[in-house]
Amino acid sequence: MTRPLLYVKDILPSLDPDLLADGSVDDKVQAGIDRLMSMQTPSGGFGVWPGAHDPVLWGTAYVVHLMLDAKDAGYSVSERGLQDAIRWLDDNAESEPGGSKFRGTHPGYVQYVLSRAGRPHQASASKLLAEMDAAHPKGHGLDGRDAEGRYLLQAALWRAGDRRHEPALKAVDVSRIRKDRRNGWSYYSDLRRRGMS
Repeated sequence: MTRPLLYVKDILPSLDPDLLADGSVDDKVQAGIDRLMSMQTPSGGFGVWPGAHDPVLWGTAYVVHLMLDAKDAGYSVSERGLQDAIRWLDDNAESEPGGSKFRGTHPGYVQYVLSRAGRPHQASASKLLAEMDAAHPKGHGLDGRDAEGRYLLQAALWRAGDRRHEPALKAVDVSRIRKDRRNGWSYYSDLRRRGMS
């Protein structure tokens, strides 16, 4: 709930004033940030549930992404906690895709968040993208999750200064939205993929 609130905070009072009966949007966002930070493990990564000991890449990438956006929006984010999480993500980004740390996380998301955090892995992102493009020229035949990952790899490279993929990043997918959804580890849906692009 915290991420959507970051983007609707200015219009939410007119859309659903009852939702704000027990506190402002800013209060709710800050409470969400604080709750997520309470799920940080000693290693710096984030678990999926409170009290978790083992961080997961998708959860850590998601929280780092959210914290960077919240910080940019002026919310209070623990700098030490954020830097510890970025360091953990950076140290684990090269884990074997499909391995236990990735647990359904596409490496494109991890690469994008690291690039967003100012720690791009350009060589790794380029290699992953080249492998995808060799197997699926121009993205043909990719399932939705891999199409999302391809887009995020291109976005990671763009944030790192590589503008080769800018036309692809600007292209709008107007195909019919599918009901694809995964409720494990990465919470993928075709609707989310469209929202990212």
